[in-house]
Amino acid sequence: MALLATLPSKAPVHKGTVPANPTFPYVLVTRVIPYASERSLNRTVHARTNRWLLTIAGLNDTSVGIIAEQCQQVLEGARVGGQRLEEIPNRIGIEPDLDVTLTGGAHPLFTKQEWRVMS
Repeated sequence: MALLATLPSKAPVHKGTVPANPTFPYVLVTRVIPYASERSLNRTVHARTNRWLLTIAGLNDTSVGIIAEQCQQVLEGARVGGQRLEEIPNRIGIEPDLDVTLTGGAHPLFTKQEWRVMS
């Protein structure tokens, strides 16, 4: 959260939930429960990976793209507890949020990024 507070755009960053009437663009940060990233031959857990999901929302694809790039610039390679932060590649583009209708009938747009701490 502290790293995202340094975004050049000063886009609001929300942890876990978004207010009923958010200011666009914004970044929603959701912590993902760690999963076993490595197991021994007898299947005991060797390592767990901490992950975060970022949902970047905006009123148009340009604003979503700008904020997404800013998140990558701020987070990629940053250190969290001495460990390196790294984006998990995905093929998610910028999509409309059809569950939300804004005044005038438009839908906000969003993309998602997943980040993990490398151990």
